[in-house]
Amino acid sequence: MEISERVKLSSIPLQSIQGRECKPTAMASGCIVQYPKNDYLFTVFHAVSKNEGTWAMLSEWISGKGTKYYTLNGFTYLRLSKINRESDIDNILKNGIGEEIDFAFTVVPKDVENLYQEIGPDMRIIKSENRLKFHYNEIATPNQKGSYGFSGQIMPEIIGNVAIAAENMVYMGLKYLRTEGNFHFFELPFEHPGHEYFQGCSGAPIIDKQGNLVSLVCSSDEPENGKIPNRILGINLEKFKIAIEIEEGTF
Repeated sequence: MEISERVKLSSIPLQSIQGRECKPTAMASGCIVQYPKNDYLFTVFHAVSKNEGTWAMLSEWISGKGTKYYTLNGFTYLRLSKINRESDIDNILKNGIGEEIDFAFTVVPKDVENLYQEIGPDMRIIKSENRLKFHYNEIATPNQKGSYGFSGQIMPEIIGNVAIAAENMVYMGLKYLRTEGNFHFFELPFEHPGHEYFQGCSGAPIIDKQGNLVSLVCSSDEPENGKIPNRILGINLEKFKIAIEIEEGTF
């Protein structure tokens, strides 16, 4: 499988939905990582923590019926805090003191499936493929000799309050620049088109040429002289996956 195809099939669309009619209100992305005990959906904190509604994975589009969802049972978030004495623990738990980490995860069934589908103008399915999952040993550290890519659904438009139409984009040829604190910095191979062109990509897996998961899309870099640099920030997964590894016994 070509790496661009793996990039495309590894990114899972997420939607925040409301009410019995499952009205979509927001979009994000994520990926599934398989561990010995559980499978986990990885995404980013800022995308799924501040929106009203229930977050769900898009499982498939069923012609004549609509979108099939798998609803998610909440997310686990992480904070970094300094503990100098036992009383600090109670204070942290009570008041939420500490630095919020832009990483979130939740357990999903090992048999859960997601389909990548191409839908025609008549809303009929043109192409359908199973989305891919990562093995926990496929989480790697980026390096400056590598080339990276990510994908996601962009420019979302709500259709009739019951569905979101979006364009699926694959971005290849990113270069790893450096790591600062909680984030990896990647350089885009083109001029940054604006935040709206990446809306819906937050949480998308960033993958190397070997198909390893190295990061999750978090945000663009800070503007410089009124212009957005050609850089993307991704969470440092190697730093924070320990929270899952301890539970799973793979640390």
